[in-house]
Amino acid sequence: MVLKLGNRRLLECMAHPTAGIFPIRCAGLSFTFMPADSEQVEQRLVALEIKASFTEDLVEQLNEVIVRQQQQLDLLINELRQLRQQVPTQSGNGEFRSLRDDLPPHY
Repeated sequence: MVLKLGNRRLLECMAHPTAGIFPIRCAGLSFTFMPADSEQVEQRLVALEIKASFTEDLVEQLNEVIVRQQQQLDLLINELRQLRQQVPTQSGNGEFRSLRDDLPPHY
């Protein structure tokens, strides 16, 4: 049996029908494939579908978190712009002046 994708040969299998074992050669590598019974395959498929479902739910939840965080970032950026506009510009020297350097009026 040969598995092809388009014109490209992917796997070459030499079947041993009595043993139910399939040695496989692919790109110079060899390994043995033993087909599982249909019940075992069905169980594995159901498990994979459950994992995929949980993964989709998790991706949706994470997407909602990202959207909410982006909205919060946008609000904070706007607030920072407003605060910067409220701060009086320094007089010519461009030096930062800390409020700690000013003495309170009662001194």
